[in-house]
Amino acid sequence: MEPLEQSQLKKAFELHKIWVDSLGKDGQQITVFNQDLSAVDWTDLTLHDAKLPSCIFHGCDLSQMDMNYSYMGGAVFITCKMTEVRIVKANFILTVFRGCDLARARFFRTRLNGADFRHSDLQEVDLRNTNLNATDFRSADLRKAQFTKAAIEGTQFGKADLRGASGFEECLIESIDISDSTIPEMLEADEARNWLIQKAAE
Repeated sequence: MEPLEQSQLKKAFELHKIWVDSLGKDGQQITVFNQDLSAVDWTDLTLHDAKLPSCIFHGCDLSQMDMNYSYMGGAVFITCKMTEVRIVKANFILTVFRGCDLARARFFRTRLNGADFRHSDLQEVDLRNTNLNATDFRSADLRKAQFTKAAIEGTQFGKADLRGASGFEECLIESIDISDSTIPEMLEADEARNWLIQKAAE
């Protein structure tokens, strides 16, 4: 797919909003691959059920955006404001959220396998029933985050702030990496669960 001009992008997102608001009767669902969307004015737009794999969002204000059911696999979000964003039952596999403000975001039942949340603000985020296998939370702020029934295997938590986080008792935990470097320091099963619970209680 050839990159779209800014005027074409604006029109495509406007048609997508019509498609969402009309329940698919009018407008057109947006599908854009591997494009820089940093200059888009997100006012009054929606990313509900949008298909934007490998797209780039740099410095965007997406606060309270509806991204439910969207497909953003491999997308890159850099220093974006995403407080209270809604990302329910979506696909964000291998997505990068570097230095983003995601406080109180809702990721319920979203696939986050291999996602990168390093140095992001995830305070009070809802991660219940998510797939967090190989997800990178190193140096992330996860205070008061909810993890109930999340799948955790090879998940990286080095230097993450987990104070007040909850739900580890009900997670499906295979293993975690507590190193903050490229040299893994793995904990498995009950040892991993106990480490997470202890960090949450600090």
